[in-house]
Amino acid sequence: MKKIMYVGDAEENSFHVLNAFEKVMRDINAQMVISLDPKDIAAADGVLFPGDPVDVDPALYGEPNIACNSLNPERDAKKIVVLKEALKQEKPILAVCHGHQLVTAHFGGKIIQDIKGDEIAIHKVKENPIDQADLENLNVHESITIDGSVMNQVYGKNPVINSAHHQAVSKVPEGFKVTTLWFSKNVSEDERKEIIRKIDNGEEITGSSDVMIEAIEHESLPIISLQWHPEYLHWQPVEEAVDGLAIFKHFLSTL
Repeated sequence: MKKIMYVGDAEENSFHVLNAFEKVMRDINAQMVISLDPKDIAAADGVLFPGDPVDVDPALYGEPNIACNSLNPERDAKKIVVLKEALKQEKPILAVCHGHQLVTAHFGGKIIQDIKGDEIAIHKVKENPIDQADLENLNVHESITIDGSVMNQVYGKNPVINSAHHQAVSKVPEGFKVTTLWFSKNVSEDERKEIIRKIDNGEEITGSSDVMIEAIEHESLPIISLQWHPEYLHWQPVEEAVDGLAIFKHFLSTL
């Protein structure tokens, strides 16, 4: 049985994140070890950086706090230490939501501290917070994947995924490529094609409230980083959305 280190606090189960990931690990037949101790990296086959109820400390991407909600710089600092050790030991990494933004910040990317716009409601948690067993208040929406990417291989061209975030990646760090996007209605078809052309050609694009970066992956290191929440789509499936377990099965296959 493969061992996956869940980088977090065993007592932190906001939004039932632990419940969701525990079900994922059972269903892919993997052992989940919850820890913030970098010494536990050596025994792990892979490393998972999950979501977190707090925002990533903006100091990690060189900005003051202008629109973040609650922060936990101490926990972020511990996670960065674990991330550095995981990279040193060349462990495969899967990052989700807060984990996705933490990885982005560590590698030199930038974060939008509060996404805004007419259609942004589909990315944020609905009026009732996710503090109950069912997750009917998680929104789902279409996305577009980039040919040849892990997301494209696992889910095809236009997967319906979910969202629960108020921040997003703006600058993609060097060494990473964008693999999944969501476009608002403000982005024309020609503009969408041009953005995808740039990605295909290795050119830089900028994430925004109209061009949401839903996933990135490293060009040479085994890192998959997701803004969306596949663990919740497995724990509480939505009929029109993708099978959240599929990306975890893929990750397991790389260990």
